[in-house]
Amino acid sequence: MNFSWFASAYDNDDALYRILTFVQIIGSLVIAAGIPSAFQQQDFDVIIIGYAIMRLGLVTQWFRVARSDTARRKTALRYAFGIILVQIGWLFFHFSPIHFSVYLFVLLAIAELCTDFC
Repeated sequence: MNFSWFASAYDNDDALYRILTFVQIIGSLVIAAGIPSAFQQQDFDVIIIGYAIMRLGLVTQWFRVARSDTARRKTALRYAFGIILVQIGWLFFHFSPIHFSVYLFVLLAIAELCTDFC
């Protein structure tokens, strides 16, 4: 969803934009590759790696916006750092004790939405 918000406002179609979009597509493919092990062995390692790859591409795009669009720098940095913080949260979620996982999942899902809408 965040990529759609980004692309609708900042699709400048230069070479770096295309490369970073490709990085995000690779992240999606890595997530897809991790689905069988997630369902069969409850192993989400590959999915988490793919999601981190996707986020890396998007955060880089938001930092590019912050550098080049001074009027919206604050918003771009809020998106970039919000995505980074939530991604770190998802990494902690993966290693959290099982009895905290439902609460942490709800908290991170809300944080994820707040990054996009708040």
